Formats: sequence, structure tokens, C-alpha cells
Amino acid sequence: MRNNLIVLGFVLSTLLLLSNDDGVQQPVTGAPDESGVSCNACHNGGNYNPTIEMKLLDASMQPVTSYVPGTIYNVSLKVIGINSPRSYGFQMVNLADADNADKGLWSGFGNNVKQINLTVKTKPRKYLVQSSPKTDGEFLVKWTAPARNTGKVSFYFSGLATNGNRNTSGDSHVVGKISVEEKSGTSSTQNTFTGSEIKIFPNPATDFINLSGNNISDIVIQNMLGKIIKSSSTLNGAFDVGDLSSGLYFISNVDDDGTKSYLGSFYKL
Repeated sequence: MRNNLIVLGFVLSTLLLLSNDDGVQQPVTGAPDESGVSCNACHNGGNYNPTIEMKLLDASMQPVTSYVPGTIYNVSLKVIGINSPRSYGFQMVNLADADNADKGLWSGFGNNVKQINLTVKTKPRKYLVQSSPKTDGEFLVKWTAPARNTGKVSFYFSGLATNGNRNTSGDSHVVGKISVEEKSGTSSTQNTFTGSEIKIFPNPATDFINLSGNNISDIVIQNMLGKIIKSSSTLNGAFDVGDLSSGLYFISNVDDDGTKSYLGSFYKL
């Protein structure tokens, strides 16, 4: 009887852990060497038929299929389901194909995104999970590519569409993977604008941002998905951002021939 109670307690504890709003505390991405347990072990019975998509984006917010070592990229992960899920969660890890080792660095965590440290076959790995569910299913973060000669790396990720009842019934899960090759080149983390040094302030901003530097005229502001949110000429280096939603944005200068040059980023409060 005592043994049965211990087993029951373990099962209930596991279910509670997996249904936690701030992310499952065990690997469930389907990456190599994980236990094989997926979100579906507990979260099931839903009719949301979710899909999941991850994009690796360069400084101009354009999708890429390869990486330059040491370069900072933007990562967008989107979970979406049919039949109106109440909220979404996710988990993601990045590994080198050569040795399944954790590679690269995560930073610039977007809303409801955090990093946790998990152990897989005695080796530590950095996973990303939701800090709390999101109603739009969009999770954003930055990734610094690993050192030279790492080779191909793969992103493994899982998503969850939930009914918001705070238990594991009536939810649906999905998994995905993308791989990117290493390519030669130099880091693109510096601004590509050829004028004098550009400064963006205040940062974070509330109503206006100011841009200091020569030869800045027409600029565009893009969100983390690369969509142009605003475009205009600056007025004495000032630009109105009061109508933007909270989040991270990227600014580029637009030349007469339409060429965009990346200037930098700012956070709108």
C-alpha cells in the first residue's frame, strides 16, 4: 500500500510539474539524448491541431538558412492552433549536429520568455521556455552564433496550445526542427551604416527616440518579424514612437536607391 502511494505521489507531482504555467522543467523538444517524453505525455485531448514555425533572422530581419560565427541573430518562434486556444507555451534548444552539444548564447529575451538549465545524460543544456503563457503564441529572443568550425547546428522546439483550464486535459502539442549550416564571413553584429557613429536615445523609449549621426534622413522601423511598422523622415534627429506597442524594434536608414542600412535597435516601453 505504501509503495502504491509513493508511485501515485510521483505521478501526480510529475503532472503538476508538466502543467506549470512557467514551462515544463524537463526536456520535451525531441532533441537527441532526451528521454523521449513529449508534452503529449500529459497534455492531450485537445482539438487545436497546432502548427509551429521558427525563423532565424539577420540584423535586417530577413530569414537566413546559414549563420556566420559570432553573429547575433533574431529568433522568432510562433505556435498557432485552430478552434481558438486560450494560450500557448513552448520549449526550445540549440545543438551542434557533430556532438549534440549546447551551442550559441541566448539573450534579448522577449515577453514571456526565459532560459532554464536542464541536464541531459549528465550534460547541462540551456533551454528556452515561456515564463508565462502567451495568447498570441509568438515568442522572440536573440541568439549569438557559436565559434568557427562548429558546423551545422539544429534548433529543436515544441509548442503547446491550451484551453487555459490550468490542468493538462484538453491541450494539444506539436514539435519541430530546423538546421542551419555554418558559413564563412565576419561578424555582422556592428552597425552597417557608413556614416559617423550612430546613437539611439533614450533607450528604452516612451514617446520619442533621437538619432545622432550624419547623413540620416529617411528611416524605417521594423519589428522582430521584419515587418516595417513605421517609415518617415526624421525631424532634427527625432522620431515619434509613442504609438508603438511595447517591444524590441530595429531601425534602418533608407538610401535614395532604396538600400536599407541597419542603424541599431531600441526597446519601446
